[in-house]
Amino acid sequence: MCSVTNGTPSCTSGVCGIASCNAGFHECSGACVSNNSTNNCGTLCTPCPTGLPRQAAATCDGVNCGLTCLAGYGNCDGNNSNGCETDLTYNRTACGSCGTACGANQICANSVCVTIAGPQFRVRTLGTTGCQDREHEPFTHDDRGGIAVNGHQVFYNGDGAGTLPTPATGRFDTANLANPATLSGAGHDGLAQNLRGQVWVLMDAGGTEPTGTALASSFTVTQLGQFDSTGVLGTGRLQLATPITVHNGAGIFSGVDRLVIWTGPSADGHVYNITLDGAAPAAVADLGFMANPAHVGCENWAFWGISEFFNDTLYVSYVESATTIRRIRVPDGQPQNATTFASLGDMCSFTFSPRRSRWYFHHEGPSQFAPAALGGTEHIGSCAATWDQNGSGCDAPATLCVGDGTCHVLQSDDLNCGACGTACASGNCMHSLAGPPVTSICSASPPVNDTLANATALGNIPNNLTATAVVTGSGNNSGNHCGGPGQEVFYSFNITSAMGAQIVYADTLGSPFDTVLFFLDSTGNLIPSTTLPNGVVCNDDIGTTPYGCPGSNNSIIAASLAVGSYYLGVGSFYAVAAGSASVRLQRLPMGNAGASPNVAYLNAGTSQSITTPVMTGSGTIGGGGCATAGAEYTLWWVACSNFVAANSTADTCGLTTLDTLVQQYSPTRVPMVQNDNSGCGTAQAYLTTSIPAGAGIHTWYLDLCGATGGSYTARVTRP
Repeated sequence: MCSVTNGTPSCTSGVCGIASCNAGFHECSGACVSNNSTNNCGTLCTPCPTGLPRQAAATCDGVNCGLTCLAGYGNCDGNNSNGCETDLTYNRTACGSCGTACGANQICANSVCVTIAGPQFRVRTLGTTGCQDREHEPFTHDDRGGIAVNGHQVFYNGDGAGTLPTPATGRFDTANLANPATLSGAGHDGLAQNLRGQVWVLMDAGGTEPTGTALASSFTVTQLGQFDSTGVLGTGRLQLATPITVHNGAGIFSGVDRLVIWTGPSADGHVYNITLDGAAPAAVADLGFMANPAHVGCENWAFWGISEFFNDTLYVSYVESATTIRRIRVPDGQPQNATTFASLGDMCSFTFSPRRSRWYFHHEGPSQFAPAALGGTEHIGSCAATWDQNGSGCDAPATLCVGDGTCHVLQSDDLNCGACGTACASGNCMHSLAGPPVTSICSASPPVNDTLANATALGNIPNNLTATAVVTGSGNNSGNHCGGPGQEVFYSFNITSAMGAQIVYADTLGSPFDTVLFFLDSTGNLIPSTTLPNGVVCNDDIGTTPYGCPGSNNSIIAASLAVGSYYLGVGSFYAVAAGSASVRLQRLPMGNAGASPNVAYLNAGTSQSITTPVMTGSGTIGGGGCATAGAEYTLWWVACSNFVAANSTADTCGLTTLDTLVQQYSPTRVPMVQNDNSGCGTAQAYLTTSIPAGAGIHTWYLDLCGATGGSYTARVTRP
């Protein structure tokens, strides 16, 4: 019995054959084959060619041989001879299909146009000149991997041990890695940054940061917390529009107005772009799967590098080996150019500062940047670098320097300080604060009192002191207390038991730049508060104080300080400081009323009725007579720089039967003045005195003559 697949058999003279083939088939070599068979194409049964050009496969249309493209590729030029030449998966001009072009600020990711807004940014060179190195182990202990930099400080996270937190994050000046310090509290294993200068930490919905050299399983990032310039984590949070779950081995790549996160070498190892343009919540774009790039791992749950965006294509760069930093395209991982080095040591993380045109890194042990002869084991370093915006000019405040064709921030670029090509031998370019206009100069050596340890010692605090605080070249040594980066110098002073509690005042009125002032305790911590009514322990601009002085960018502070040792910090609001501040420091004694409240702020105006609390015990202030025998109620105030000398009066005439006394003190006038029983009887007091012109503090003391307690009312007029 004859049979045939896909056709009707025949039998002729005892020989089986094919009578006909079913529709869609034709006879070739005694069989019915598909009209589309590439081995027997058409009625001539022509075999289609093999070994076709790239990404192509043979086809047969029932008549002639042709080709088709493999998934993700297209024959967009219509030329069969070069096969399917176009990658449709990551090609912006043919995304998903020939002729489908992505718009501006879009990349083609997995055949879909994805918007990732942000400026063009490209690193041109990671240099090996102008390098600096510092041993960071005393401030972090062993390395851990996380690194980030803002305009003023570079932060690196270590294991911590001993007296250090666990983990511990160190802080170093970006200009020269000077003024090292350890951030208070536990360190940060989720460091990230916007290369414009903001440092962030990854957080979950509960505000917890990823912690540990390895994650227990995974970690879901839902928000970012932001550092101030000195590493103090603020309370504000930037929510992500879409949560991102990361795994061990993840990659964190900081860019300009973006943060790129690769979630790790797992089945769902996707790449996400977080837009950091100030909008909230921050837009998150899933760019699809990316294979695990060959890289040097950190002793942590992640590794750190940078992201770049140019030609509307996103890239990430990371340490590939001990001699190579690699750039790859996202998300297909296609290798781009590599920067090669003699030796990176065990470097696993680096970052970049467009502001300073430098790159920053860590490594343990020797490398070409810190040879063994230099000593030390845990190194944080930086070297000169260049960057541009791929022919689109340079966004402010950067300037395109024609000489090297790259972008530079002339206010802080050590090799282009104030002008393209002007290099700083000292390696510290900074603002000159003597403007306007603000210019940039190369810094001299830091002042001697740049650190708390070398604070200028004033000894026992004087009644009235004026000084010139040279802040040129100063660094950040105690934290960002009053806004701005906190570049500052220090003075130390003591309040003795013989003095007793004091009202201490300082100002920088008349200084030629934006200043900050603050009081620190003997351990270098900001005094958290003061019991002095209208007291201010930390100030940037006097317009924010309660003293009614004309607004300016100078500063005034005043606090009630007990017996002990203190620091006065004087600095600039800006990132770096070049100039001198005029500083006035005054003190007046705090009375002892033996009751609460002990002191009040005296407002300006006509005659005011002031009623003391019930005062008891002996006093601490006296200019003779019975003054020190009785308790005192303190009235204080601040005079502004435009104050003109005028009279002030206090009296108790006809207001009480107690034996009273009034005293008035001004630091710029010696001696003090007082009245006991003159002017209106044998027990009451009356005194008019001239208040010296200019800025400063002044006090009235409503006193009891003798230790007899009581409360009384006085009339006081303050100009």
